[in-house]
Amino acid sequence: LPQGHSEIGQTLINVGNNLSSLGRFADAEVAHKEALAILERAAGPRAPLVASALSSLAVNYIAQGRHRDALPLLERAIEISKTSNSARYRFVQNSWINLAQVYQEIGRVAEAETRYRRIRSEREQSLGPDHPDTGLVLGQLGSVLHSQKRDPEAAVVLRRVLKAEQDRYGPDHVHVASALTNLATLLPNAD
Repeated sequence: LPQGHSEIGQTLINVGNNLSSLGRFADAEVAHKEALAILERAAGPRAPLVASALSSLAVNYIAQGRHRDALPLLERAIEISKTSNSARYRFVQNSWINLAQVYQEIGRVAEAETRYRRIRSEREQSLGPDHPDTGLVLGQLGSVLHSQKRDPEAAVVLRRVLKAEQDRYGPDHVHVASALTNLATLLPNAD
């Protein structure tokens, strides 16, 4: 492939993701930035692959606690997805989740809650209310509600997560234990 080909950019995204998962964040950042530069040149600055590169770089920053660095990248990736008809790509929905997480981490909890509620609704419609991906978003919504001292509401959400995990895995699974722990941390304040 010629230097600067979009497939090289895609490969560099994957390399960066792997490096990030190994905790080699600085190396991952270099790979993600190079992927972004290649893809912007090869496919244009508003291409869906550019959104993917932006999201991957943002996730690398999130893993390091660099939420403010991740924020404009996620916002740009989402803006690209709105105008490039790339809503079918799974990374777009994950970008919305990552954006909600960043909002929560930087103290914009009302925006995080709004985003989690929207994602929950979309996942319930597309995947069903008992799908594991729906449950993950519900757990994040419960966390945001708890961070706002809205423990009765958080308890309702986390009870739903617990029931789904018990139905899926049975009573003695690690996911059930995690859901129980999350619920137990707020029950004294929820009733």
